[in-house]
Parts: sequence; structure tokens; C-alpha cells
Amino acid sequence: MKRIYTVIAILLAFLGVAYFKENGGIVKQAKPKVGVLTLMHHPALDQIYKGFVHGLAEEGYHNGKNITIDYQNTNGDQSNLKTMANKLVNENSTVLFGITTPASQALANSTKKIPIVLGAVTNPQGAGLVKNNKRPGGNVTGISDQAPVKEQLQLVHKFMPHAKTLGIIYTSSD
Repeated sequence: MKRIYTVIAILLAFLGVAYFKENGGIVKQAKPKVGVLTLMHHPALDQIYKGFVHGLAEEGYHNGKNITIDYQNTNGDQSNLKTMANKLVNENSTVLFGITTPASQALANSTKKIPIVLGAVTNPQGAGLVKNNKRPGGNVTGISDQAPVKEQLQLVHKFMPHAKTLGIIYTSSD
């Protein structure tokens, strides 16, 4: 939950700058556009999007009122990522939100100027999205969903100090 709030806080900072951008002493009152790109519907990914929209609403940003959210979903067809990313860039999104590594990569390949916030990206540096996970640089930032494996193993060891074998269940489709 903290990660979703961090993403929302970063996005709000970008939206605040865009919404109240000064142009020669005059405050520009354009409605910011948030472009969202995701690879597919999946309960976890849909939850990230819902949390994102909910967090924006908690901060006073409501789709159709004072921001516009353009949600693009490739429904699992990676060949549509580039087209949809280009659409969001060409339609002058103020900020972009990439949900999944492939969606975020498509956005990053489409623009070096529009701010991009990441969600559901395990290793942004390893995916070529940022120069460094601690100091991303460029126009890409966000959070990682990488599990803290070392800390988890330490906790297991604390509760089960004599365990010799540990099994981990996961799904490779996630």
C-alpha cells in the first residue's frame, strides 16, 4: 500500500506543476491529462490502477472534472504497446503512468520529455528504464514491486531457526 501511495505522491507532484504552471506570470488553467498504459487485465494490475485513481481522488483530482485520464490496455497483445504508447505521447499527456515493465518500456521508448511514473515494475534499472534505481535521472521514476527476499528469509529464520528446507510457491505468469 505504501508503494501505491508513493506513486500517487510522485504523480501528484507532476500534476500540480502541470496544473498551475506559470507562463509569464499568468497561471495556466489547462486540465492535465494522465496517460495510463497497461499490458493486460489481471487482478493485481487492476488493483494498482484502482488504487491509483482512488489516490488521485483523495487528493482532489477527479477524472473528467479537473484531470483527464486516458486508460489504454493492450489486453495482453504486446504488439499494441508501441502504438498505444505513441498515442498517449502524441495526444499531449501531461504525465504517463506505466503499469508493468513492458508498458513502461513502451512509454519510455516513446518520449524522453513527458514524466513517466512506474507501477508493477520489479527492476527498473535492469529493464533499462532508469540509470540507477536509487537515483533514476531522466524522465522516469516510480517504485519497484520487488519482494524484499533477504528480509523475508531473515524473518523465516527468526521463527524457524532449525529449518533446513524452504519451498517458495509462485506463478511464472506473474
